[in-house]
Amino acid sequence: MKYGRTASLAVARDVAASAKTALDTLSRVGISDMQFHLRKIEGYIAGLFARSPFQVGDTVELTKTPTITKDESYGWLPSKHFLVAGAIGRVQEIDFDDGKFVAYLTFENESWVDQHTQQVHLVEPDRRGVYSFTEEFVRKI
Repeated sequence: MKYGRTASLAVARDVAASAKTALDTLSRVGISDMQFHLRKIEGYIAGLFARSPFQVGDTVELTKTPTITKDESYGWLPSKHFLVAGAIGRVQEIDFDDGKFVAYLTFENESWVDQHTQQVHLVEPDRRGVYSFTEEFVRKI
């Protein structure tokens, strides 16, 4: 990953740093109170993500089985057999959207089913997908 922590938090910090550079320039002409507000925003971002119920690298489990049908979450149909309550995942990134924390997870038991033989095959670790779940679907273990 480009940032080493969560991408969303890193992007927010990059934006804040760019804004700080611009504000540093503006402060030379008398707008120094903007730096105070920028520091406050940086603190809010750090404080928000520090309160997430899970952090990057945490092992978590799904607390309930997501609805996966041809009409809802269609792209996850091939993963329906392992995206079930109790599935164990690892947090790769965190985000905050619509008032909820979001975990971007990989699953050790990610697999695919051969349509001819119905045999289940594990996906190699470097080929695993990332699945996003809001906090009500995820519990740290």
